[in-house]
Amino acid sequence: MASKFIKGRKFSKSKINDFKNCPRKYYFQNRTTLGRSINETTNTKAYLGNIVHKLIELYNNPSVDKDCIDDHLLGMHTNDNGIEFCQKNINTFFKILKKYGLDTAVMYEQRVEDDELDFSGYIDAIYEKDGEYWVIDYKTGKFYKNKMDDYIFEIYIYAILSRRCLGIEPSKLGMFFTSHPRSSFIIDFDEAKYEEVYEQMLDYMTQMDGNEFPRQRSKLCGFCKFINLCDAYTDEIIKD
Repeated sequence: MASKFIKGRKFSKSKINDFKNCPRKYYFQNRTTLGRSINETTNTKAYLGNIVHKLIELYNNPSVDKDCIDDHLLGMHTNDNGIEFCQKNINTFFKILKKYGLDTAVMYEQRVEDDELDFSGYIDAIYEKDGEYWVIDYKTGKFYKNKMDDYIFEIYIYAILSRRCLGIEPSKLGMFFTSHPRSSFIIDFDEAKYEEVYEQMLDYMTQMDGNEFPRQRSKLCGFCKFINLCDAYTDEIIKD
């Protein structure tokens, strides 16, 4: 499938996650200019996670000299703690590959566009093993056991996009937690679960098209970059 870039897609996995976690955050991040104007600092875990993803992308790229990966890391704008974080994650990533008998991905950082759903995203990696396709998402953050249902929901979204946009029928789905390798998991693809997640995804997209964005208070509020703005707004103000 030829790659193409289309701006302004209404839906993505990250947008659905924002909405699930807090509709108010989704509104600030995706329906206003605030999401682009309030930037992450260069040593947040999100920024460092992006570096790790870039290094893994270089590893998967057959045209890249693998010796340049360390040079790329040292050239990043981060401090010694950031470099240590990235090196630890990369070393763990290789251990996870060895555990599951995988090498480089046959597709990596694959941008997909679904015209019918107005949905776009990036699939971290698709591996081929023994004639089967494994759709994998990389995570550099912590693993939370109580979020396992969310993780399954996320990886099935990538299965939906793999089937609809790439014509790939995955046999295995999984997540590699490069900071917590023992929490990495691989599951068998299940058609019934696929249909269930697809219906859930459509339901969230319908809600996201609406005008109700209530604040969902949680312990994560203190880490939200919109915390100083959120209390000043009311549900009545935040409407299109």
